[in-house]
Amino acid sequence: MNKLLTLLSSALLATGAWAQNLENGHEYVDLGLSVMWATCNVGAEDAFGYGSYYQWGAVETFYSAIGDYTALGDKYDLTMKDGYSEGYVESTYKYMDHSINTHKGYTKYTFADNQTNAVWYDSEGKFIGDDLRELEDDDDVAIQEWGGKWRMPTAEA
Repeated sequence: MNKLLTLLSSALLATGAWAQNLENGHEYVDLGLSVMWATCNVGAEDAFGYGSYYQWGAVETFYSAIGDYTALGDKYDLTMKDGYSEGYVESTYKYMDHSINTHKGYTKYTFADNQTNAVWYDSEGKFIGDDLRELEDDDDVAIQEWGGKWRMPTAEA
């Protein structure tokens, strides 16, 4: 029992060290991975807040308020900003050819996936997309909101 309490106390003290790790005014923690991780989401006040909701590559949220979780229907009570009537669907995605308006119409952050009838393949089926797998700075909400060395995670890290 004594060892358990010692480990628990050590863990609690280590958790308190998070506040010592700051990048451009925002806390981070070293999880022993290849990158450091923020202790909260963009738009959140602390580690327990949800933060803001963004589409991939968007730096503006469609919502002005996020209310409580509603068990019925499995959703959150979201208040849309003026001018927005839909949430994050393909028809609202800024890097979408809206004449196609399916996953095959993405015009940025495309990579070879053999979906040869998508806009990132030519008429002979040759890949002509951008092969971008990491957000460019202008499309990265972490960079835009927090600055410094912050960025959104990628599939690799």
